[in-house]
Amino acid sequence: MVVPSWAPQIQVLSHSSVGGFLTHCGWNSILESVLKGVPFITWPLFAEQKMNAVLLSEGLKVGVRPRVSENGLVERVEIVDVIKCLMEGEEGAKMRERMNELKEDATNASKKVDLLQRPFLSCHYIGKFWHEETSFIKCFGRIFAFLLFLVFLLL
Repeated sequence: MVVPSWAPQIQVLSHSSVGGFLTHCGWNSILESVLKGVPFITWPLFAEQKMNAVLLSEGLKVGVRPRVSENGLVERVEIVDVIKCLMEGEEGAKMRERMNELKEDATNASKKVDLLQRPFLSCHYIGKFWHEETSFIKCFGRIFAFLLFLVFLLL
């Protein structure tokens, strides 16, 4: 058996049988899931992921976060409850509806501000600069990082 160190996450999220996404709440994973309209089970590990989990579950209400028991673990009963909430419950239906609205907004925003048409900030240019494969999500992150870098240089 071969176990790769990564999975084709965008292709997996695109599949019609995917009803939810258990995520560590990293920004790339969030963007990919939003663009595919898949709601979240949030499981942050460290750094900004905890803030992202709060944003998704309490702010945007497109995710559900399992409760940690007194012993510091997420019990299997809680995992079952969270999955049922997302997949079967009325709350899950509302999350999917909000996620579809968010997906539509993100799609419309990317059409209005089509960064791929601007030669200086094109994914092709940024991809050559970093010598990596380019996807819209990675390109967006690179452009954001590049712009932050420029801001810090100017300050």
